[in-house]
Amino acid sequence: MNIAIISNTSFNIYNFRLGLILYLEKCGHRVIYISPPDEYNVKIKKATKAQFFPLQHMSRKGYNPFSDFKLMLEIRKIYKQENIDVSLTYTIKPNIYGALATILLKTKNISNITGLGYVFLKNSFANTLAKSLFKLGLRAASYAVFQNTSDQNLFIEQNLVAPHKTKIILGSGINIEKYQPSSSSDVHEKFTFLFVGRLLFDKGIREFIDAAKLISDKYATVQFHLVGAMDLGNPSAVSETQLNEWLLNNTSLHFFNHQQNVIPFIEQSDAVVLPSYREGMPRVILEAMAMKKLFITSDAPGCIDITEDGKNGFVVKVGSSQHLFEQMNRILSLSLEERNKMGLYGRKLVEDKYDEKIIVEEYLKLILSLS
Repeated sequence: MNIAIISNTSFNIYNFRLGLILYLEKCGHRVIYISPPDEYNVKIKKATKAQFFPLQHMSRKGYNPFSDFKLMLEIRKIYKQENIDVSLTYTIKPNIYGALATILLKTKNISNITGLGYVFLKNSFANTLAKSLFKLGLRAASYAVFQNTSDQNLFIEQNLVAPHKTKIILGSGINIEKYQPSSSSDVHEKFTFLFVGRLLFDKGIREFIDAAKLISDKYATVQFHLVGAMDLGNPSAVSETQLNEWLLNNTSLHFFNHQQNVIPFIEQSDAVVLPSYREGMPRVILEAMAMKKLFITSDAPGCIDITEDGKNGFVVKVGSSQHLFEQMNRILSLSLEERNKMGLYGRKLVEDKYDEKIIVEEYLKLILSLS
């Protein structure tokens, strides 16, 4: 079969879909990937046989009907030219216009809803428009794949997709050979809480900063690491001025910007923190679990789905800096034996449910069902 994978960045494909591409190629399928060009094209080319098709009309932010129509035509041309049997689309615009591009073609589409993002968290014109476009796009899709039941139910309840078209696949999978527990000592000079993600308020960054200040005032042997890019085009983005103010007010807080490889940072941490307002399937939490690290995350959709409070991590109320502070204290009070026990439980959970091998096999079954 000829299979296309589409996303709004090659970074997304390289970091989250590489294992899927390699598995599909191993099974004898031809894979192409479609995205705007960026530095990750070269990395994908080195790792796979997949052919790259650059998108010229993809704009991540905003809705321009003329530009988006040209994007749909551009995708449609590639489908037709490359005789694509099945397309797997990721992120909002590819999900919408990648599905619409299949109309009157033999190409089948699997739209993957990996997270709802800013527009679904706010009551606004953008929210209403995004839902209308999703509804239109998903009518043309063969399947809509969700990473958690909350997002699936939301789309069904709001009549954005027919129930029989929906499937649950638990994320993009974790390469458990790559994300291994550290062989070094679990005892660090300073206990490190790690936040990994774009610096967005809806990722719970303000709550992390507030709780970090309270902990820093109480303990001299605790530090906080921020790893992630600033996404200044996003309405929920933290400004550079705000970030500098946070860093100035807490000398225990350290910023490392975007990192191509977060494994060393997880390895050097003691607990990962993601107090997000909503996720599809929080990748960094799964990575932390695979590396036997404790974590704190919110009771938001996606986050709560993978957390067994007190067994593999701890849950906080969305938007509560005080509750996050309390749960950080709770982790700091654990013995090394208790931390190791929770780490082992989390690792076993990833091996049983979220291993990349399990996830890519589910995708292949779904693809073959359309042939």
